[in-house]
Amino acid sequence: MIATTIIYTIVGFIVAVMGYILFNASDKSEKGWRVFGAILFVIGAFIILGAELNLYFNGTQEELIKWMFWMKD
Repeated sequence: MIATTIIYTIVGFIVAVMGYILFNASDKSEKGWRVFGAILFVIGAFIILGAELNLYFNGTQEELIKWMFWMKD
């Protein structure tokens, strides 16, 4: 469960960073790319939030503590 959460958090972070870069790199005249960047950023944030909530609601307390404090076995 923790490995899946980490993978989805990394994927969500990459999507959010791509959206942030597209949002800031495009000129004011390229409104379509700014909108696409904003949408990617929001999708990435929702992926991260979903991974965290999945671990919180479906994981065990031990897994949650390991994730929160980066503890090893």
